[in-house]
Amino acid sequence: MSFLKNMKVRILLLLAALFAVAVYRNSGEAGVYLSQCVFGVLTAIFAQCAFFGNASKTSLQSAAITGMIVAMLLAPGIDGRILWVAVAAAIASKSLARFPSGPHMFNPAALGLVLATCLFGNKINWWGLSNPYIAIVVGGFILYRLRRLSLVFSYILFRMVGAWILNAGSLSIDTLALHNLFFAFIMVVEPKTTPSDRWSQWRFGGGVGLLSALSATLISGFDGDLLALLAMNLVRPLLRRQSTCR
Repeated sequence: MSFLKNMKVRILLLLAALFAVAVYRNSGEAGVYLSQCVFGVLTAIFAQCAFFGNASKTSLQSAAITGMIVAMLLAPGIDGRILWVAVAAAIASKSLARFPSGPHMFNPAALGLVLATCLFGNKINWWGLSNPYIAIVVGGFILYRLRRLSLVFSYILFRMVGAWILNAGSLSIDTLALHNLFFAFIMVVEPKTTPSDRWSQWRFGGGVGLLSALSATLISGFDGDLLALLAMNLVRPLLRRQSTCR
């Protein structure tokens, strides 16, 4: 059972658990859900090999996570070409959009999904959050071990603050968009595109929360959370530089 100590394996198991609940709740469309996830994962693995050559086990696990996330956020039964473009763009971004002598700029899944939205006018579905308790408990344990819970708390807190300000002091469940717990516990915390120190994590997560509330209000046709995450990915080196100067 030593493989369970691998954080990427734990994340894959978390996604698999959420997928299983979704299939159980929509048993009549189990084949649709399964084929979409399998196609997303296989596309990601093939793209990883195409862009990076002989891929390691770790990189293939990362690719599988990206492919599964994309598949679990696009509408079930979506045209396979849209899924292919979203996943391929996500993997390609790790090679084509990089900081000088550093890691890739953007959360791959978020970038792939936004590009798919731009090209095909497709809206994100978020069916991957089939059970919020699994996301919170299992995801929370994983993030505790990764020391990234600050990102989750800061995102949710400032998402609420931003929603409260933009809605003139009134709040509701719809305003808070808490269905984005999938985003909070799985996407906003991606290690290579987020800060590692706690102070920078609070600023990063808070920035995502505020920008998410703002973009959800002002920009129609795009997912506010994904746009906010990509924007904060761009300024991450600045946050790290400011933290170093403290």
